[in-house]
Amino acid sequence: MAATPTTAEGAVRAYLEFIQNGTGIARQRALVTRAKDPIVKLKAMAAVAHADALEADFVAHAHEFAAAENIPVEAWGKLGVKGDVLSKAGLVAAPAARRAEKKRPTSKPATSRRRRSARAEPLDLDAVAAKLPRKPFKVKDLAARIERPSDTTRKYLDQLVKAERVTVVGQDASGRGKPAKVYQRA
Repeated sequence: MAATPTTAEGAVRAYLEFIQNGTGIARQRALVTRAKDPIVKLKAMAAVAHADALEADFVAHAHEFAAAENIPVEAWGKLGVKGDVLSKAGLVAAPAARRAEKKRPTSKPATSRRRRSARAEPLDLDAVAAKLPRKPFKVKDLAARIERPSDTTRKYLDQLVKAERVTVVGQDASGRGKPAKVYQRA
């Protein structure tokens, strides 16, 4: 077995040659589970480990190589690179991320959510209360101030209403759909 390639081009070349060879990693994985002969199973396990190493090197270097060589995403697919491998390499968004991007409104920049961690640290109620606007406000106004999603902000507001630190003063029917509640400091 050859040494693991260290350059971006070497990693990409080794992986592409492997998948074009036609050995089939899925076939080797299936052979590991159903082989009765321990030598056959051992060889299949070695082939799977080799394939996994090639894929890991590809994933680590493909984005760099594609950027340096101006390789379009479609070209990878035509050479047989699977979508999940392209996603791991950062060449395409994962299917769930693509669906989320389609739902995201076009008026907001796509990077606004990417900068925040997946789970922000919870704020204590006093920190939220300190950021309440002086004039009447809607959920989206406070959400922008505390840098949290609207559903999380709504939960904070429910707690502040129960603590009588905020009151609901009306509704704003200027938008489409259900009118938004308007809040004010108590």
